[in-house]
Amino acid sequence: MKKENLFLLVNTIILLGISLLIVLVITPSVTRETKDKLFGQTITLSALDEESFITEIPEQGNYRIIRSVQTAYDRSGQAIGKVYTVMIKNDFIFDYETDTYGYIELLVGIRDEKVYVEIVHLRQTKAYLPDIQAYIYTAFDGVHYLDVEHIPEVLDSADLEAGATSQSNHAIKDVVWRTVKLHFEIEDPIDDTDPFEELFLEDFGYSALDEDFVPTAIVLAKYDIYDEEEGLLGHVYQLYKFGTYNDAGSSGSITIYVALDPDGIILGYLSPTDEYNHTGGAYRGRVLIYLGSIIGNHISDYDDDADIRADATYSIQLIDDMLNALKGVFMG
Repeated sequence: MKKENLFLLVNTIILLGISLLIVLVITPSVTRETKDKLFGQTITLSALDEESFITEIPEQGNYRIIRSVQTAYDRSGQAIGKVYTVMIKNDFIFDYETDTYGYIELLVGIRDEKVYVEIVHLRQTKAYLPDIQAYIYTAFDGVHYLDVEHIPEVLDSADLEAGATSQSNHAIKDVVWRTVKLHFEIEDPIDDTDPFEELFLEDFGYSALDEDFVPTAIVLAKYDIYDEEEGLLGHVYQLYKFGTYNDAGSSGSITIYVALDPDGIILGYLSPTDEYNHTGGAYRGRVLIYLGSIIGNHISDYDDDADIRADATYSIQLIDDMLNALKGVFMG
């Protein structure tokens, strides 16, 4: 073999060796599947068996569940973390033509006290997708598990105008935080405070469900409120209504609690976040302002004001329906 050919052959072998070495070094860091993006490397998940499943998927209605858990192994077979599959289904129809509901499925990876989240399915209103994606990848990119509880549901003040975005963010943060609590066995502090206490402040003694009250489709329950000497302070009514969103392509429900004194004066209201499944963000803010505007009035004087509710037609309409139903119940 000529010296030139030998030299060329040796160089070719060297180049092939270098190329092979580069491939071997780079390949482990190339992420091809969603699961591999969690920890920035190729991982293998343990097989799903009966012990892997945590929560059954409800057959109907909305839900936020931790579906399953699997152990993540690196290429050498060493366990490096846990991967939870979580699912969120909205209780409104996302697409009426296909009878499709809004749905979010995520992988929550936990490794070395850090939390990572990747998207498996994100079926939400198209206009909100970029903001929801940005929230997931910004808020949960290697965050310490103890910080998850304190992550704001809106990272950008401009997002307040995207009501459905902040509502989705709330659901995402909630299910991720519940996953963290499950993984690290964090127990919720015991809170025996009666939620109605804030409506009656220092006069509050205790509340009692009125067993004789006959519920309606909207006014679901009545609670009698007493002071410490068992004097009647008033009543709290649980109100519920289901209806369409502002985009008229989705629907959801609102539950509120309205306090009246014995004479029918509106003392205040409660609107728990986890019972508000309608337009969120700025729209929800307008609903709360509207509710605040009627405090101090007698329920018999309630009359919806089209000018006040012009900016949140569908949400405020539900409030109107609920308050008119309460008016009818109280006035008999």
